Amino acid sequence: MNWKQVGIFSLILFFVLVTSGIPFGLVVFIAMVVKYPVKPYVHAFYISIFVTIVSTIFELIIIQHIVFTVFIINTVLLLLALLSGVFIGNYFSK
Repeated sequence: MNWKQVGIFSLILFFVLVTSGIPFGLVVFIAMVVKYPVKPYVHAFYISIFVTIVSTIFELIIIQHIVFTVFIINTVLLLLALLSGVFIGNYFSK
């Protein structure tokens, strides 16, 4: 295993997640809360779990193992998008 390539891949994935994941996650969670305002945090949490499972499966398919740094970064960014998106969605729906 080439750790230099894993490190470079992790950095690139981190920047892609930050630049596209948070705004996209915000839009998804805001739209979800505005459209379905009942139990928004529960629904958003289920979506987050589903996205985490799917992204982990893709990671296993693409690089044949889980890079825990990427997994943790992905999970933290998704939770940030969840919390802020649901909060903003609640604000817009009122």
